[in-house]
Amino acid sequence: MVAGIGMAMPGVDGWEQGRKVLQQDTVDLSLPLPAMAKNLLPANERRRTTPLIQMALHVAEQALQGRQGDFSSVFASSCGDLAVVDKIMSALTMPGRPVSPIQFHNSVHNAPAGYWSILTGSNMPSTSISAWDESFSVGLVEALSQLLTEHQSVLLVSYDLPGPQRLRKHRPVCRPFALAMMLSTRGRGFSLELSVEMDGARVSTMDTPAWEHLRQDNPAARALPLLQLLARGKPGSIFLPYTHGQSLRVELKS
Repeated sequence: MVAGIGMAMPGVDGWEQGRKVLQQDTVDLSLPLPAMAKNLLPANERRRTTPLIQMALHVAEQALQGRQGDFSSVFASSCGDLAVVDKIMSALTMPGRPVSPIQFHNSVHNAPAGYWSILTGSNMPSTSISAWDESFSVGLVEALSQLLTEHQSVLLVSYDLPGPQRLRKHRPVCRPFALAMMLSTRGRGFSLELSVEMDGARVSTMDTPAWEHLRQDNPAARALPLLQLLARGKPGSIFLPYTHGQSLRVELKS
C-alpha cells in the first residue's frame, strides 16, 4: 500500500499541496520551486550537498512522515546530477584539471542515497537506478519487487532537475520535479498492482496542457497520472512508459 507521499515541483511543496492542484487539474509552472529543507543533515554534510540531493532528501523526508523502523530504499533519476557533471567536465579542460573532491564525490549516481543513509542513520539496503525516460516506472517495479520479496517497507524516490544550459540540447529537462512514495504491506490505504503490457503505445497522459507538458518534460514527472489517481482517491488504472517499447499498467486498488 501507499503509506506516504512526498512531492516537489514549481509552486508545490508536499503532498497536501500536490493533491489539491491535481484534484483541481490546475497548475502554474511559472511559480518558483519551493525552498528545499537544508537543515536535515549535519553541517559538514549539508555544505556538500547539491540542489538535486537536497530535493531528493526533501521529498523523501515528506513521505516518511516521521515514521521510524527499518525500510530499504530505491532512488531513481534519469541522468543524475548534471550540474556536477558539467563542473567536472569543465574542470578537465583547465590546466591541471582541478576537479573538486566534493564534486567528484557527488558525481556518483548513489550520492543521494548515501546522504539519505547519513540523515536516517540507516544501514538498510538502498538501490540507485537510472533508466532514462523510464526511470520512475523501473524504480516502481524495483521497489514493489523488494516489498513483495522482503516483506518490509520500501521508500521510492524519483527526481530530476534541469541541467546547465549547454547540456539541455542533449538532455532537454527544463523544469524540476521530485516525488517519493513510502510503500508498505501493513496499514490502510491504496495498494498497487503492476503488469507489463507489450503494446508500449498505451501511455496515460494528463488532460491539462500544462500538466502534460511537465509530464513529458521531466522523466520523474512521468508519475503524474499515478499521482493524480491517488489524489482523486478512487480505484483505477493508468499506463506508464516502460522499457523496450512496453507499457507498465498500474492498478490502484482500495
